[in-house]
Amino acid sequence: MRLRTAAWFGLLLAALLLVGAGFADRQLKTATHPGFLPEGMPLYAYTPDLPLSWLRLSNTALSKNLSDEARPVLHDMELSVRRLTGIRPTPARWRVWLGGSAAAATDGRNWILCAHPGLAARAASWVFAGGAFPGAQLHQAWRGGYLLLSSSSALIEKALAAPPVTLDLPESLPPDALVMELRTPLRARLTLTPGGQLPIEARIMRGAGFAPRSSGPWKAPVLSGNPAAILSLPDAQSAEQLATLLKDISLPDFSDGLFGGLVTRWSLNRLPQFLSATGPLDAPMAFAFYDLSTDSGAPLPRLAAACAAREGFSKFLLAPQNANKLLPYEWNGCAGWMFPLFGDQFSLYGFQRDDTYYLATREPLAAALASASQTSRPDIEDDAVITLDWKRTAPTIMEGANWAAAHELLPETNQKDLDAAFIPVMRALSKCGTLRVAGRWTAEGLLLNGVLADGSQQPEHKQ
Repeated sequence: MRLRTAAWFGLLLAALLLVGAGFADRQLKTATHPGFLPEGMPLYAYTPDLPLSWLRLSNTALSKNLSDEARPVLHDMELSVRRLTGIRPTPARWRVWLGGSAAAATDGRNWILCAHPGLAARAASWVFAGGAFPGAQLHQAWRGGYLLLSSSSALIEKALAAPPVTLDLPESLPPDALVMELRTPLRARLTLTPGGQLPIEARIMRGAGFAPRSSGPWKAPVLSGNPAAILSLPDAQSAEQLATLLKDISLPDFSDGLFGGLVTRWSLNRLPQFLSATGPLDAPMAFAFYDLSTDSGAPLPRLAAACAAREGFSKFLLAPQNANKLLPYEWNGCAGWMFPLFGDQFSLYGFQRDDTYYLATREPLAAALASASQTSRPDIEDDAVITLDWKRTAPTIMEGANWAAAHELLPETNQKDLDAAFIPVMRALSKCGTLRVAGRWTAEGLLLNGVLADGSQQPEHKQ
């Protein structure tokens, strides 16, 4: 009888200890803020519950595509984490060792992670003399209950001296949401919800001075021929504000050489004046990217634009000294012109059809636009609409990357590196359907909402 009583007492005590340990573990894993990260990093990321985000992302079409096309890449990533930590990375193991909340930052070369672990990591820290994981390659430190892990000891030192990281988190952030914040000259925040079509919200900010659009619904001009990406805008005000918002992006310097000559001859250096709110294109417009052509030896994009303001394109493209250089052209009964530069690859073609004026960078593309059937245009309430067909965009990106690698233009990357990691990821993206985003102007910048991948395959139309 005494043995039975003692056994029950032991079981009860063990149960109480387990419940107490579970409660203590949960309390220890509760984070009051995202954590400590170095100041001045160009990219930050945060999620309130990384294991939950991980599980839900693994059930999306994008994750399944990556598993099919980029399995070796995922295996290499898993193997790297396992070598660094000694633990095979899974959502359950992450929660046991590092809890839920996770914040990270990178400067493009090194990375740092901040988590708020529970009992397991703290016990391991006592065993491994301050580090939650064995191994000399992983730099580790504790601060106020947060565990810092990094590829760089310098980043650890900066995080230990930095104040709690302040992120521009959206209100009512779901626990499984992933937030990425860009702090280059262009400041932006992307929030991704891991489920279904991967809903996204993006906010691009540049201080104050932006005006919401005051006019009503509008119809975007139609650009046929299966473009890879289309940007549609309601008026010159939206175009000007978008140009202002993006002007801090660091783009390659093409002031010299062939591309510099094209910029000057196409008058692209006069873009800010062209997009003035009082300029000639105060009407709905659309810009399309189709693909890259390497026929000339360099990857040149096939582009087209459409707008209801006919005189605007001519004023923009033609400097006074070029006014007499237009060659008459006609497509499908639509009178137009050719602006010759260095051959078909470097010429511009324009024509008017009904109430819309078109521009194209290739003659076959202009002919296709002139002969395409006209479709109905729905009313649009938003201030900007962006669509990107992954099935067409991903192969184009691969073609450009392969060309750059073949000409040794990618730093520390060759064709073998592309084939091992980048190309499989692009193949996975090519199966993700279409990115669809609509934006509205706020006083601080542009707020975008949409889906990263709708999962559908777009039918191809012959030109």
